[in-house]
Amino acid sequence: MLTSRVATTGRQTQNGTSIGAPLVRPGGEIRDCASVSSMPFVPAPSPAPYTGYIGSPTPSYRTTSLFPSPLGKGRVATTSHANLVRSSESSFFRPGFSPQRNHSSLSPVPQGMLRRSVPCKAAASRTGFSQSDSHNSLRTASRGGSLMVPSITGVAETPASQTSQVQEPPPLPASPKGRPIVLHFDINKTIIMSDSVKGATTDHMVNALLSEVCWGTWEFSGCDPADDEEKLRLASTWSLESGPSVVGKPGMVTYSDLLELELKLPKKHRQNLKHSFTEPGAPGESVASVADRLKAALLQTEGFFLIPSFYRLILNLHEQERNFRIIFRTFGVALPEVIQEFNTFCEGGHPSFPQTPPNLRRRTVRMPSDTGQWYRDNAGLHLALCSRHDSGANCLTVAHGDAESHAHMNRKLFCPEEPCMTLALKDYHEYWKKSGEADDAGKPLLISQTFSSDTPHHMFFDDNIERHRSHIVDARCAETGQPLPFSETQGIHLIRAEPISAIEDPDYFIKLVVDAEAALEAQLAGRTVSGLGREATE
Repeated sequence: MLTSRVATTGRQTQNGTSIGAPLVRPGGEIRDCASVSSMPFVPAPSPAPYTGYIGSPTPSYRTTSLFPSPLGKGRVATTSHANLVRSSESSFFRPGFSPQRNHSSLSPVPQGMLRRSVPCKAAASRTGFSQSDSHNSLRTASRGGSLMVPSITGVAETPASQTSQVQEPPPLPASPKGRPIVLHFDINKTIIMSDSVKGATTDHMVNALLSEVCWGTWEFSGCDPADDEEKLRLASTWSLESGPSVVGKPGMVTYSDLLELELKLPKKHRQNLKHSFTEPGAPGESVASVADRLKAALLQTEGFFLIPSFYRLILNLHEQERNFRIIFRTFGVALPEVIQEFNTFCEGGHPSFPQTPPNLRRRTVRMPSDTGQWYRDNAGLHLALCSRHDSGANCLTVAHGDAESHAHMNRKLFCPEEPCMTLALKDYHEYWKKSGEADDAGKPLLISQTFSSDTPHHMFFDDNIERHRSHIVDARCAETGQPLPFSETQGIHLIRAEPISAIEDPDYFIKLVVDAEAALEAQLAGRTVSGLGREATE
């Protein structure tokens, strides 16, 4: 499926805020697009091929649908990034911020424009992923909704007029070592030990993660409990036998697994019990000292939350002159804080890492051009990425389907002219939720199966990847879109993050990357040996 340049309309009120009029009605027809002209559907010139890895050939045809719908061919709308987000009066913006809008009218796309994004007016000085609900910020034309680009409130972008005044840092090393790697990081309980979506504090999070690695036994009655009251009574019979430990003894179950898998308690009850796991009188009271030790290890200067082991990985890869990219991935709303802190780190302003290399500044998340959002429905995957046009304007490009989304992301990350070193993506929670949290409905991870020496190695670190199933990350073949077996991706592309280890071992993520790279090379060597064996028998 082809990449689209799309936008939604936004009419200005007298005070400058935007009325969120959707671009399309149910059925796909354009509305409120007075200045959008009809154009024949013709091939656009193919851009010059990139010299770096892009995943798959670049399509040379333009299409105009935001997501699969009967939207008429040849009609393309453009608008400012500010018009693609909700009004500043909505819950997209946090109290204390007053984003300034700069709206532009819709305009036709000239025939023959390259497949790059459609230019539009520069975005507001402050934009960002919203603090609103985690699943409603990108809607499809086929469902009659409007497109709303992820908005990262509170993270400022340098105005185009000032970019020439900013001193450019030294270039990255010209000859990176090893295979390119793309590191996808979940946020909550992976690199931040709190959860803004669930309202979980650090204290809650430490208690919850200990409940996931403390093992014990319980009094099984032999029949399924009839109601929640009986389930709660059975939960109280659990007795801690060992831990904290990632692996338990036969016949034992973690307190977390007891609540979720054995008793199937409602989420509200599970969270309450896990958040109080080490309190006096609770099942994990005997490991309260461990909880205190973990909380002490998490103490940082006020306003800083990302754990040190994550930063040590960045510095280690940089010192090794590795060709790597970072992608922040989340269902939640913590991206603004993560971006702000990460950029501070890259610029040498983090109190715990004040002496960062000058050229690490190239890894800052540029706003909004280094942001994007996944959407998925029954038609497949859709990836919206913001970018900056040659004119300096901010633009939006949407890719449809597995292969095109994969190529779209790799072009963004490895474009020779202006590579994106760090990307922030919001994942689509609603689809995963409606699919019963199925393994093949979670956060997409598209993996090329045609490996060469310069094919990027994608790794996804997430605490919700389970020991025997992917659960929250949907690993798929980038070329075919088929789900990949967990047995082929575990420890190579899908890597379960153990929060306690990430807190206490400063080299934790460094070791995981080393192990994953070794596992991939062993897997590829096995494929080669297997292929030679088949040829010998034919």
